[in-house]
Amino acid sequence: MQTLAMLLRRRIGGAAAATLLIAACATPAAPASPTSAAPNQPAASSSPAAASASQATPVVAVTVASVAASPSASVKPAVSPAPSVAAAVALPSPSSAARTGAASLVGTWQWQSTQASNGSSTVVADPTRYTINFQADNSLQIRADCNQVGGTYSVSGSSLMLQLGPSTLAACPPDSQVDQFLAGLGQVTSYTVTGNNLELGLQGGGRMQLSAMAAPTLVGPSWQLLAYNNGRNAVQSVMIGTQPTATFGAEGQLSGSGGCNNFSGPYQSSANTLSIGPLASTMMACEQPVMDQETAYLAALERSTTYRFDNGRLVLADASGATQAEFNP
Repeated sequence: MQTLAMLLRRRIGGAAAATLLIAACATPAAPASPTSAAPNQPAASSSPAAASASQATPVVAVTVASVAASPSASVKPAVSPAPSVAAAVALPSPSSAARTGAASLVGTWQWQSTQASNGSSTVVADPTRYTINFQADNSLQIRADCNQVGGTYSVSGSSLMLQLGPSTLAACPPDSQVDQFLAGLGQVTSYTVTGNNLELGLQGGGRMQLSAMAAPTLVGPSWQLLAYNNGRNAVQSVMIGTQPTATFGAEGQLSGSGGCNNFSGPYQSSANTLSIGPLASTMMACEQPVMDQETAYLAALERSTTYRFDNGRLVLADASGATQAEFNP
């Protein structure tokens, strides 16, 4: 047997030789008697010797790796590892449509409608008259029809709290929806931004729908005067019952109403610079306070040299930066 082991090691290596040697030393099982087996049944032993042979030690296959690594290790049958099963787990992915976070709020939004918790709804006749601007510094600028409202806001996840501040106190037209607008803003508890739409959740389950306001342009809108420089280093609100306007045409012509008379004249603009005038107007006579306002308004237009947009409003200023006129679209 030693000679056999030496020959095997020389021919095929020590580890493999150990496997063959163990197989060679095992007692083979006795063949079954073919005459005693029925079709499709295992052959039965006909003698005690055959029964003893059937219980002989089986051939043990030893893995090369286990023998080579540790020659003195006990011999164990090779076991095939159970196949691993890869479980496919579907993980929820966040929606790319809905957004939260203060950055998603920044900008100007127009009020479109309100659905109360009792099922009633309010549809806004003119969304441009009801806007809310979220500033990056957590301040608010709100246009509530003919009035301007300040305030602040805070965000935590999808929770939103608005703190309304000082407001102008102009008397708005009879068709104004300012009361419903401000009442809704005072009940806001949450928000969701989806695309260009903002939904504000209200206490009790109601909600307000708003949409992103398109970037304003100088040319096109009929700008409604909110305040003007009276020529005495003061900016004052428009008189109740009057509505001066200004429309910048695409061909370089400015036209509008001074509150009593209509006016027109040339203008030029480039980037944020502006020059207006000379302006001419009709010669209707109105009450003196209205005429004084009109005169001051037209003079403020001709002093304007720059323009900018602030929360959707158009602001005209002179060369020193002093505000000359403020408009809503």
